Amino acid sequence: MIGSEIDEALIDEDTEMESLMHIFNATFGKTGHWNNDNNWGNSSISICDWHGVSCPGLIYDEETATYKELKTVVSIDLSDNNLRGAFPLDHTLVNGRLPHLSKLDLHNNPALLFDFAPSIGSTSSFSQSVLQYINLSDISRVQSLNFIHAFQNTLAELLLESSDAMSESGDKNIPSAIFDLQNLERLHLGDNSFQGSIPSEISKLSNLKYLSLDKNELTGDVNKKLKDLSLSENNFSGEFVYNETLGLMVDLYELDLSSAGLSGTLPDLHKVVDLRNNNFSGSVPWSFFSSIDPEQFSYGEFGSNNIKGEIPSSAMIQSIINKLFLQDNQITGIPPTLCFTEDNCDTILCRPGTFSPIGRDDEGHQCHPCPSTTYYGSVQCATVHSSHSPTISRQTFSPSVSPTSRPSKQPQNLLSRMPSTTAEPPSIPATLSPSASASTSSSPTRTLTDRYILTKLYDSCNGHLWHEQKFWTSQHSICDWYGIECDAGSENVKSISLSANNLHGSIPTELFQLKRLEKLSIYSNEIELNFGGVGNAKLLTHLLIDGTGLGSLDGIGQAQSLQVLSARFNKLETLPSELSMLTNLRKMSLTDNKIETSISQLVIPENLEALLLGGNAINGKLDRFNPPPTMRYIDLSGNELYGPIPSFLLQGTPSSMDVEIDLSSNMLTGTLPVELARFDRLEFYAQNNQIRGMNSKLCEKTEWNGGNVEVHGCDAILCPKGYASTAGRAMKNRLCEECNDADEAPFLGSTTCAKKYIDSAGMNLGNGIVNHILSVSVVAVAFLFSFS
Repeated sequence: MIGSEIDEALIDEDTEMESLMHIFNATFGKTGHWNNDNNWGNSSISICDWHGVSCPGLIYDEETATYKELKTVVSIDLSDNNLRGAFPLDHTLVNGRLPHLSKLDLHNNPALLFDFAPSIGSTSSFSQSVLQYINLSDISRVQSLNFIHAFQNTLAELLLESSDAMSESGDKNIPSAIFDLQNLERLHLGDNSFQGSIPSEISKLSNLKYLSLDKNELTGDVNKKLKDLSLSENNFSGEFVYNETLGLMVDLYELDLSSAGLSGTLPDLHKVVDLRNNNFSGSVPWSFFSSIDPEQFSYGEFGSNNIKGEIPSSAMIQSIINKLFLQDNQITGIPPTLCFTEDNCDTILCRPGTFSPIGRDDEGHQCHPCPSTTYYGSVQCATVHSSHSPTISRQTFSPSVSPTSRPSKQPQNLLSRMPSTTAEPPSIPATLSPSASASTSSSPTRTLTDRYILTKLYDSCNGHLWHEQKFWTSQHSICDWYGIECDAGSENVKSISLSANNLHGSIPTELFQLKRLEKLSIYSNEIELNFGGVGNAKLLTHLLIDGTGLGSLDGIGQAQSLQVLSARFNKLETLPSELSMLTNLRKMSLTDNKIETSISQLVIPENLEALLLGGNAINGKLDRFNPPPTMRYIDLSGNELYGPIPSFLLQGTPSSMDVEIDLSSNMLTGTLPVELARFDRLEFYAQNNQIRGMNSKLCEKTEWNGGNVEVHGCDAILCPKGYASTAGRAMKNRLCEECNDADEAPFLGSTTCAKKYIDSAGMNLGNGIVNHILSVSVVAVAFLFSFS
């Protein structure tokens, strides 16, 4: 749930804390049974900092041009945390008690019971629920599923794998109420011992894209348009008949029928296919591939069956051969046009007389001599070839496999099997003989499609958990996918805007291979990002990566076209020297990091116009600061600068330009230099320093500080001694107020009267922080966003 979807009028942190405490107490957290109860029950700590609880965080408010923190629960993830007992539904998911909760993940708590039925006599209502994602896989039991229809307007993904899911009647049929969830897109019901036939009501799920019913005891047909279907390890028997079993599934993207007890001839299928470890016979229906789009087809697994014959030679097969897996069958020939060299097809299937555990030369496995093997793709070496060896496990692109994240079915080393698309096929005999040479060669480089790259981004960053994922991985044009903008009249990605969208994981470096990419906006997501290959993004001009946890800018120097770099609210500690290579960079915002360096050592690109480094630990005298003459906006607030403000500050900047200078909340001394009067239009911030005076000529600059100097004179630059304002100066509706004692504000630009602050708060802390937030939020953010 993103900030724009949150109703601030519904936020009540006390009520939400009370609901969380019900969870804590009812599931034995209070008794110390949880694996991790960090901060739970501590009312002095924001609920947003309790283990497993997520809030929206900092949200940009366009009306006020500020960032604000919304303290309302949007996600609860207490998976694998030893919760036990019964989940207190009546005190959490009803009557708007957690009004913005969109994700509930309780998977892998084997002693936990979840009952969807409200208590007897309860007046509970789910009408205000905005839950989009529920994961109750691998818990003790889920019961009363007939009440789940209460979430029919919002729920998009439901995971009930291995959860002993039951309806109120207690039978083992799939509860029909599930099929009332009209917005459901992904449904996981595997390993629940469901019996009987697959209900016809499944056709009511008009938005369903993924269905997993594997490891149950189901029979019957599926007549539903899906993109992903997993029915593996059920009790289907007999021949697999396409028309009866798949019906009208013309939109099918993925089919997993592995180890399902099927036989017969192979059907015509679509896009992603896993039929390994069955008893299919005959040849692969190659005619099917003549009509597919090779960029849409992702994967075909036909391993460990009784498939016979040669792989045919055609331009279509050549374009997808890297995506077909035929190991452990009875393949008798491979056309050399499919291979990288005329005498090496081992990356497709090991030749007769050789074998490897995966049936090919890939993933660290090589084809080894074995005189007893007679077919291509043998996975074991024995006296007599066995057509059914143990299942071979393959690595995938997915960084981890868990009940919450279905791994990609694309092989990890897919690129190593890709035949060249540029070289002409060699003119050699139609089929390789078993005695062909076993020499090796390096694999060519592949040019990745924009669709492939975006799909990898989705897989790598847990796309199924994103707040907004409209059309992602669908057959719609990628230009229709949420957050994607393309060049006019093309499928070339121009802009990616996925900020505050619950991305989690590593951004794939392939993203920088989007040849027309100009803008990447992924701020306010918990991601890992490195800049390897960023030089491939020749047109990238805007990079907005604030609040992502970024710890290093190493490699950024290769982004030669970059004009705007915003990486605020991160964990940066140093600035790499390669920043000087960014000669096109105009705006660089790195406020609120952990950068610790001397101001004389700052690396500033030569054509930079705006430098925002507020809220760091930059130290030294300001006279060591040497910005380029293009500079017209600097923010050095909230650092450790000391000494006087030099008269030559920004002396190379033309006086006719609009200029902004923020030096607030440092340890600067002396008087404001009269030389600043050369600027006609200046926004100037110097509050919370140790400034003792200013030249009266500065008070004549009527256009300074948004025209406030014309109205309030010197006070609009800095409040005088003995006076204070929360902004440290007079503004339209905020005048400098006199302190009880002049000593309470001994310097110009005080933001509070020291004694008053001590009396009310008991400590003299926070002035710099308050001022810094004002400075950065009101000025820096508004200025930076004018360039994005």
